[in-house]
Amino acid sequence: MISLRVPGLADATSVKVAVARVTGVVDAFESAFAIDAATYVSGGVSNGAFVVFDVALYSHRHFAAYLPIGGALPGSDADSIVSAMRGSAVYFVAGARRPGRSACPY
Repeated sequence: MISLRVPGLADATSVKVAVARVTGVVDAFESAFAIDAATYVSGGVSNGAFVVFDVALYSHRHFAAYLPIGGALPGSDADSIVSAMRGSAVYFVAGARRPGRSACPY
């Protein structure tokens, strides 16, 4: 999965690397194929859900929809993230904690 934060790097550097990876892949696909940019969806599970929020905040791209699954909206950046996602569909998926299971429904 290309949209993971990079272990061992400072958080700000890790975020920049993750966002660059995601946008680089999208740019490459857009160059190689006839893809309608108005239909792009940014999605991720668990740590990837945090990358969805990072992409919304720091990417030069705006996505038609965002699909974070099993991640939490970081409180300190919540207002900025919500503003960055404005105008897009947002599908936030979270599960209930069950004994012996993670909070993620997968």
